[in-house]
Amino acid sequence: RGRAGLASRVARPVAGGGRMVVLGGEATGAPILSVLARVGPAWLHHNFFCQLLNDLFGVQARGGCQCAGPFAHDLLGLSDDASDAVQRALLTKRADRELLRPGFARLSLGPTAAWASDDEVAYVLDAAALV
Repeated sequence: RGRAGLASRVARPVAGGGRMVVLGGEATGAPILSVLARVGPAWLHHNFFCQLLNDLFGVQARGGCQCAGPFAHDLLGLSDDASDAVQRALLTKRADRELLRPGFARLSLGPTAAWASDDEVAYVLDAAALV
């Protein structure tokens, strides 16, 4: 257990096929993963990924930028110009533009989560890798 153990458990499913990318690396050591999921050449929308985790596996995750827009845009590699273009598109208030809202899925793992056993952490990581 602990942060070192969590990092090694996370690396296994994330490395499997390169379908899931952990943003920010392991620099923080926090038991919270910010992830993107790839299907073929495209990325799954973060809220769709969270919905699949919930509906198929009962795993709660949070999608979006988590009230940290500028930091999230940096994590996602959005340039200032790209960020401004997204903001302009969203300000049109057209329903079809909502899919442009950038974000990622967040999973809370470890001793501060409501569940923290090794089996439960493994279940969540396996579920995320399957999505």
